[in-house]
Amino acid sequence: ETPRLPPILYPEHEHVYVQTDLPATHPAVFQRAPFPSAAIAQRERLWISQAGTASTLHYDSTHSALGQLRGSKRAVFLPPAALPAAGGFPVGHPLARRGRVELAAPGTRRSRAFWEAYGGAAWEVVVGEGDLVVWPA
Repeated sequence: ETPRLPPILYPEHEHVYVQTDLPATHPAVFQRAPFPSAAIAQRERLWISQAGTASTLHYDSTHSALGQLRGSKRAVFLPPAALPAAGGFPVGHPLARRGRVELAAPGTRRSRAFWEAYGGAAWEVVVGEGDLVVWPA
């Protein structure tokens, strides 16, 4: 039996998601978007995850839509002014567009300072089965 590598981010249980570009024959979501600035900067992608999967603090560089088929997902949206305080990785880094603030570890000094400064401006959205949320870049 081949030995398994330890999980990278989850010490107790490994949670994974899969992403893939949608085929060019798929009708683009944002070609029918209700707002005039809708444009696609990259190919549309499909993301699939299992229960318990969490995404790190990040920003999307393109318009996004999240459709929930089963279960629910909690998303927290922050104003653009919070971006510098998130401690993002530089362009070209494998973790570019991701912040160093750990939302799942609110006890750290960096996370406490971030939430004290920007938590009041955060919008929380809980997407349930059959729901769709769309946000511009």
